[in-house]
Amino acid sequence: MSRRLPKAASLFSATAEVTVRSVEAMSHINEAVFAATKEVFAEITEAAKDRSPVIDKATRERYAGENRDSIGSKVTRVKKGVHATLFTKDDVQWGKSDSQRGYGGFLELGTARTKAEPYLWPAFEEHIGELPAAVKQNLDEITNG
Repeated sequence: MSRRLPKAASLFSATAEVTVRSVEAMSHINEAVFAATKEVFAEITEAAKDRSPVIDKATRERYAGENRDSIGSKVTRVKKGVHATLFTKDDVQWGKSDSQRGYGGFLELGTARTKAEPYLWPAFEEHIGELPAAVKQNLDEITNG
């Protein structure tokens, strides 16, 4: 004589299985998005460095290539997924005073006295479209490998 589970137990079993698989799937998706974002932002960072304006010769305030050398990116996991930042570092690490810090934004956007020389945004625009394909590739590798 076979015993059947009560309807509520069967429903609980099915719900638990779907939930476990959903959590596993979300974990795979989050990992694929994180890895792809790191890859694409590394490309964006390199492209921004290639595009960065460089002064011809060093001054008292800056060495040639200082802005280029300060460009970086950071990709972190956050509660809702992934957070990525593209930046030029504060010049504190180079021992500059407050009045000499953070000129990367002035290069990008220009000032009343200088024309804009965009390098961050064009690099971002050039490579951000690669993100969906990178996520798909990473997801394929995670689930098939």
